[in-house]
Amino acid sequence: MYLRATLPPKPSSSKSKPYQQKISITSANNEGVKISEREAKKLSIRLDAKTFDWADYIVIPDNVKTIGSLILDFEKDYFNRRERNFKTETTWQVEYQTVFKILPVDKILDAEICRQAILSTKPDTRTRQRFCMVCGLLAKFAKITFDPSPYKGNYSPKSRSPRLSLSFFVVNCFRIAVELRTPND
Repeated sequence: MYLRATLPPKPSSSKSKPYQQKISITSANNEGVKISEREAKKLSIRLDAKTFDWADYIVIPDNVKTIGSLILDFEKDYFNRRERNFKTETTWQVEYQTVFKILPVDKILDAEICRQAILSTKPDTRTRQRFCMVCGLLAKFAKITFDPSPYKGNYSPKSRSPRLSLSFFVVNCFRIAVELRTPND
């Protein structure tokens, strides 16, 4: 007997949105029908409460790593490919850790988790661009099919509004003060 429902993608899936899937429950007999009905109710409650987890229904192979484990491996790989110094440490903290700290470290990485992390940021910002880059790299490292480019947006440093610095204000205040003291001829 199987349950059929619209479920989130399995951890090994390349899909990013929920789709109709089957879950094997038990053999087809009178007792199996009763078990299937109970499981269908449990599944419905989990889906409604957004607490559904594939780990409750399938055996996840030992070679599949949690996000926390992937991040540790990714960090080792990152510093194996470049010298560990102030600049690379700062890049790691600012560019990568900013994204990693919002990911659920106890879950299995999939395209939907990456997508949700990206969508948690404002569109057309440097933050969105950063999240796309980092989630794309982590997915590639984990050998998961995920293309962040549709979410990247149109950010460019030129689109930022210029910041007015303190020195700008000081210079202008000095200029105004000089103009006020100078008698008009």
